Amino acid sequence: MGLSAVLHSLDKRTFDQLAADPASFKYYRVAVASASFDKTFEGLQFVLCKAKPAAADLLSRLFYPLLFVGEELDYAHLDWDNLPPDAPLDGTAVYYHDPATVQALATHVATITDPDVRHAFDPDELNREGIYPEIWNREADANNGFNEHALVEEFHYLQQFLAQASAGGHYCVCYVG
Repeated sequence: MGLSAVLHSLDKRTFDQLAADPASFKYYRVAVASASFDKTFEGLQFVLCKAKPAAADLLSRLFYPLLFVGEELDYAHLDWDNLPPDAPLDGTAVYYHDPATVQALATHVATITDPDVRHAFDPDELNREGIYPEIWNREADANNGFNEHALVEEFHYLQQFLAQASAGGHYCVCYVG
């Protein structure tokens, strides 16, 4: 088990329902499409930023949007010594990209090529920089993970997801956990 990032494409009507009740609306059950990046999302994001430095600011927020609905829980300002045992410690914030940002992401990712990804993929650099899961490698076997081949496949998966979400004018909800 490890960290994964999941992207969910939502149409406007569904997103509006989510925005009205972020704490209890099960958006993942009614998403138009979803894409899961199991343990590879940090490496993918790092490589895309390196492959297209002019768009690095936007691409670095691919799995970590700035916009959210619901409430963030500010752990830094909690009085831990006086916190009641039944205090809720889960925020209701749901992070998302609006349709304009989805379109911008899709446009930038569409201009990155497989050779760009391969050139930017340096497992030693990824591991040295502490990019999760820090087991990137040069194994050529397609059955091994966390290598160039696996990252190019994830890149294609991301391109397809963003192209479809952008074409539909959809919102993209992002979950990392």
